[in-house]
Amino acid sequence: MILRWLTAFGRFWYAFIIGDDWTVAATVAAALVATWLLHTAGVAAWWLPPVAAAGVVGVSLRRTSQRERRRQERRPVGDAVSRTSDR
Repeated sequence: MILRWLTAFGRFWYAFIIGDDWTVAATVAAALVATWLLHTAGVAAWWLPPVAAAGVVGVSLRRTSQRERRRQERRPVGDAVSRTSDR
């Protein structure tokens, strides 16, 4: 019972933090570490995590939209009915 709960707890946090794109989580973690290192060196770097998060989310959205566009272009020509129903 406890092992099942721990497994579910771990899967929830993995899905919540990592989600669909692990690069977003890795970039935010790297920005937090860089901010900490800069702070210990006496540099005001409070602005780094929000800028990094906004930038990586923009890159992730562009990559996802391009992937979706390529996927829709590969659909068969006779699949026009399902294209209109997707909208």
